[in-house]
Amino acid sequence: MTRVATNLPTGGIPASNLHLPIRRVIIAEDDECLSNLYALVIEKYFTLVQIQKFTNGDDVWRELSKANPDLLITDVQHSGMEAWEMLELLAAAKVTYPILLISGEIQSGVEYQNMYPVTGFTFLIQSMS
Repeated sequence: MTRVATNLPTGGIPASNLHLPIRRVIIAEDDECLSNLYALVIEKYFTLVQIQKFTNGDDVWRELSKANPDLLITDVQHSGMEAWEMLELLAAAKVTYPILLISGEIQSGVEYQNMYPVTGFTFLIQSMS
């Protein structure tokens, strides 16, 4: 049985107590401080995880075309291909891995779906404002 961490306590959970399914994470974020913050949080709670950080959407798409990650974390706007364009392509490819969409400008998933109607996804938007 695989246990997945939910509602993690602030002190963390010893890695030896968990067998977490996340192994490869792609972060698409052009703000280096935020990218590093996301990576630090992931590394705190997950062991044996490979984190790849990109600042350009075109580079992310090339990497996604090679192999699926276990988790994609992406900002809405970055250079190259923006998240909405990437999501349209991912929806067409019927990907099954989770995508965390982060925005400092958009306040809700409903707002994002109204701006960029992409079907096949449930949006989890973390507003940074």
